[in-house]
Amino acid sequence: YTKILCSFIQHLFLNIAQLLSSFSLSQWRLS
Repeated sequence: YTKILCSFIQHLFLNIAQLLSSFSLSQWRLS
C-alpha cells in the first residue's frame, strides 16, 4: 500500500507542478 500511495503522491505532485509552471508562463506572457 505504501508504494502505491507514494507513487500516487509523486504523480499528483508532478501534475500540480506542471499546472503551476504552465499557469505562471501564461501569466508572464499576458503581463
